[in-house]
Amino acid sequence: MTFETVWHIPLLAILGVPAGVLVDHWARTLHGEPPIWGARGEAWRRRACLIGLPIAFAAGGSLYGPTPKAAVAAWYASMFLLIALIDLEQELIPDRLVIVGLLTAPVTAMVWGISLVGMALGALIEFGFFLASAWIARGAVKEGDIKLGAYLGAITGFPRAMYGLFLTSLVAAAASLVLVLVLRVKGWKDLTPFAPFMVIGTALALLSGK
Repeated sequence: MTFETVWHIPLLAILGVPAGVLVDHWARTLHGEPPIWGARGEAWRRRACLIGLPIAFAAGGSLYGPTPKAAVAAWYASMFLLIALIDLEQELIPDRLVIVGLLTAPVTAMVWGISLVGMALGALIEFGFFLASAWIARGAVKEGDIKLGAYLGAITGFPRAMYGLFLTSLVAAAASLVLVLVLRVKGWKDLTPFAPFMVIGTALALLSGK
């Protein structure tokens, strides 16, 4: 292993720092509401952005090499972290963020090897799944989750979108058990922002290659 073969990894890690600054800024301002986490929460969010994104960028470079796929992985990492942070803090997903995701989805999905038909089917599957979930479990799934499902389904494509839904359910169930039974910070009837589980499940599906 020489510098000629790994030069892109430290470069991506460096690019992750300004990306983290931007994501932290947008997480505070994009939703138009004042931050509710307080000083300690602000510090944790900043650490998540300034440490997490450089690591994620470098990991993408390590997995996919100096290719357009590594750039798309960095874009997804930024989008997923921003979506998760805003939903955790404000329990909402800005429409502007989903629109940006949907507008860029044809390009990023193509780089990931997903056809336009697969992208459309994936979007319909996840949109329909969360729409039905909102109707069945009233209040548990919000309008923003339904719209986000369309974006996540588009970038995972068919049939991988179904695998993403399965992983999302597993992550949500495991996190709920920890929050209720281990940490005891939530009750069984308490609602938890769902977007973080959705982006984690999607990321795992994209990484798995299933």
